[in-house]
Amino acid sequence: MPHYSPCGHALDPDSPSPFASRDIWPRILDLLQRGETESAKRVLEDCIELNRILANTAPDWEYWLAPDNRYIYVSPSCATLTGYTADEFLADADLMRQIVHPDDLETYSNHHHAALEHALLDQEMLDFRIVTKSGEVRWITHVCCAIHRADGTYLGQRGVNRDSTQRKSAELALQRITRMYATLSDSNQCIVRSSDEANLFADICRIAVQVGGLKGCVVSMLDPALGVVHPAAYQGLDTACIANMEASLLGPEKISPTSLSIRDGVRYICNDIGADPETCGWKATAELAGIGSCASYPLLRGNRPVGAVSFYAGEPDYFSPDIAQLLDEMAMDLSFALDNFERERQRLESLEKLRQTARVFESTAEGVMITDNQTRILAVNRAFTRLTGFEEAEVLGHTPALLHSGQQDPAFYQVMWQGLTKTGMWQGEIWNRRKNGEIYPEWLTISSIKNDAGLTTHYVGVFSDISNVKRAQEAQEFLAYHDPLTGLPNRSLLRARLEHSIQQADRDKRSSAVLFLDLDRFKDINDSLGHTVGDELLRLVAGKMSKLVRIGDTLARLGGDEFVILVEDSAAPEQAATVASKLLALFDEPIMVGSSEIFVTASIGISLFPDDGADVDTLIRNADLAMYQAKAKGRNTYQFYEAEMTRHILERTGLENALRGALGRKEFMLFYQPQVDIETGALLGVEALIRWRHPEFGLVSPARFIPAAEEIGLIGEIGAWVLHEACRQAMDWKNTDLDVPCISVNLSVRQLEREPLLELVARILNDTGLTSDNLELEVTESMIMRQTDNAISVLNGLRDMGIRLAVDDFGTGYSSLSYLKRLPLNRLKIDQSFVRDLAMDDNDLAIVRAIIALGKSLGLDVVAEGVEDRDQAAFLQREGCRVAQGYLYGHPVNADELHRIWSRKS
Repeated sequence: MPHYSPCGHALDPDSPSPFASRDIWPRILDLLQRGETESAKRVLEDCIELNRILANTAPDWEYWLAPDNRYIYVSPSCATLTGYTADEFLADADLMRQIVHPDDLETYSNHHHAALEHALLDQEMLDFRIVTKSGEVRWITHVCCAIHRADGTYLGQRGVNRDSTQRKSAELALQRITRMYATLSDSNQCIVRSSDEANLFADICRIAVQVGGLKGCVVSMLDPALGVVHPAAYQGLDTACIANMEASLLGPEKISPTSLSIRDGVRYICNDIGADPETCGWKATAELAGIGSCASYPLLRGNRPVGAVSFYAGEPDYFSPDIAQLLDEMAMDLSFALDNFERERQRLESLEKLRQTARVFESTAEGVMITDNQTRILAVNRAFTRLTGFEEAEVLGHTPALLHSGQQDPAFYQVMWQGLTKTGMWQGEIWNRRKNGEIYPEWLTISSIKNDAGLTTHYVGVFSDISNVKRAQEAQEFLAYHDPLTGLPNRSLLRARLEHSIQQADRDKRSSAVLFLDLDRFKDINDSLGHTVGDELLRLVAGKMSKLVRIGDTLARLGGDEFVILVEDSAAPEQAATVASKLLALFDEPIMVGSSEIFVTASIGISLFPDDGADVDTLIRNADLAMYQAKAKGRNTYQFYEAEMTRHILERTGLENALRGALGRKEFMLFYQPQVDIETGALLGVEALIRWRHPEFGLVSPARFIPAAEEIGLIGEIGAWVLHEACRQAMDWKNTDLDVPCISVNLSVRQLEREPLLELVARILNDTGLTSDNLELEVTESMIMRQTDNAISVLNGLRDMGIRLAVDDFGTGYSSLSYLKRLPLNRLKIDQSFVRDLAMDDNDLAIVRAIIALGKSLGLDVVAEGVEDRDQAAFLQREGCRVAQGYLYGHPVNADELHRIWSRKS
């Protein structure tokens, strides 16, 4: 027949209950062996009832924890201590850990783990806090020990939990008051030793936290002009918390204990932050910082609140009357120290003023002259002698008239004396004469000195030489209307002169012209040779054009490489054209910048008044449009404005708007142009070329939309599509009967500059299944030259992936061979502009020959673009160029057409 514990659990006779006496089981077993079952049952029931009475009436909470971490028994006293019943603990073995205070959870968990591992001593004692069901925090003294059978079998853990809240509270109160006495003592020693506020405040905050055990301490000072308090020193709290907590306005919207104590001039104690209505706006900040209570005391200087010292504790109800009284004494001692600091500061200031007064007269940079009330000179300082050249002995007894320059008439001095008599001071600019006769401008201040009766006894004149100021003003005025790099008129002066010219031309029924000049490819010069060379080139160009422009006309620099020439009294467009032609002729010869010869050209746009505009902005804008038209026509020329240009700009705007949705509308397509072996005619690869099929514009050339895509930031998205589509198509061909050994894709400069190119290429190869040795990426010569080290890093990464790299349009940029040899390249592509005129232009022939030789010396393959006839191909083959691309071998076609043509050839 099973027996049960007071909680209803069956008791195994082989597992003695801790609530039975040590000898109970032998007695019961002896009775059972003799057949006295009823007697054994009564003995067991009596023992169980005795233990139940003891457990239910004991104030301590007892428990028995089985080896499997399950409660076998929990005494009813647990409900008094925790608010949770014994049944709740029996139902949830983890409930005890859940109610342990978060700050003590680690300590308890370590203890409990040791118990489970049988690592406890015979009896272990531990103090920790729990949070009761009602939210109350209580201290528990926990005593436990391991239970074993006589044979050593581990039967679990037997423990007692005792409410020690009152004892702990008394201990904490005693500890707090003891530490606060130590804090007061140490702070008084600091007050005696400190010689300045900053160090004292820092020491007080440190002592309050390190000695007093407080969570934080802040000394805040009041800015009376702004009505705000700001931290002067703090300890224990982080900077962000301090900024949010202490820099609060002295107003109702963000009131804090600090501002309350300063405002009212009395201490402010808040022992429950969450329940204080006065500082509700500050509550969130305090809770975030883990502050449960605080006390703030005003700091007085001359009986006026000038700041506050605030103490913060992590728990509520920290600042008992005893502690508050000790902190009161500490705050009063601090206020006393502030008064002492102020008295010492005033004493030192007075002493310093006496010293300064003695030094100022001799050491000031301004000239000083003291006269009596009859304006006879009584004293001058060293600066007077330095500025005027007169020694003191030469001027004593004289009047300041010996300095007069003659530049001011008597009326000037009459007005000066009237102002001096009326207000006691005159200040202004005056011209005086040095001893050597030199006239100079000075800024003079004359003050009258009066006695107690209000009568003038002396005059003091203080003056400084403002020659440099005058020159600086002139320079500043010049820079306000002139370009600092070239010295030419800037945009502001150009507008003023152009407005004046328009008014005169309109009145006299005359015309004028505006020429907008922009250097061609100036950005390439800047990127390849550096901004220093670029700036010097602009200065030289400006100097050349200045000599050409007439005196009555205006040459201005708007910025960068943009210049505007205003040609007044332009009788006809032919006159403006003549000026433009002369300007372009300036660039026929190279310009020497240092030891470098630089060839540069210009493009000029011309607008005429009144035909092309009647106001400044319209004339400049239309000349700018004409300049871009000149660039579009090949650069190194001029172009008159035409109304059609405005339409072209509108079309470009429409093109850009349409371009934004083209990718989503699947309007882009790829064409492919073969690259072949010149000798055998075998297909070595294809170059992927993007085309845009727009429903309104038709088939749009990349030369038209790629620059627009780069400007509006779409080139990265479009370039990624091109790369993915080309790789996908290459795999489609591989799966048919067409073998395309390599597919070439052009990279945009934006992709190399901004896009995570290595990650993009790796992802596309993985998605399409194309191997890296079947992909070639082409970059332009100017692109890699402008990137240098960054380009080398990216290109090395692509090479490490096994991708082939080619330089497109080689020979058209400004290459640095020192960079070129560092690049991990496989091929150079000769630009078609050199191949086109091989038969007619010896220069092109020499350039192509040099590029092929350069490629051989660097171990690079060379590809010739734009090959259109057999003679070109034959020359390239003789020179050692193996690969060609151009109309001779095939036009760019779509994927199906390329497959049809080359699968048949194969």
